[in-house]
Amino acid sequence: MNLGGISLSASAIFTGVIFGAAGFYFFRRAKGDGNLKGMLVGVALMVYPYFGMGDLALWVVGVALFALAWRWRDD
Repeated sequence: MNLGGISLSASAIFTGVIFGAAGFYFFRRAKGDGNLKGMLVGVALMVYPYFGMGDLALWVVGVALFALAWRWRDD
């Protein structure tokens, strides 16, 4: 099902929950450390699933953003 660009497939919902939770974690950790780059990537992880992409694109973008946040977590 697709509602105005937001996909409601099981994969899209699962992707949103997983990467949204990871984004929230990275945002909170970066905010505590004063790391602006980490905060921006955390917000991106929480927001990007709402842009109606296909399932594969959601996972590829999510893994790429997660890897970026993981790399910048101690900057």
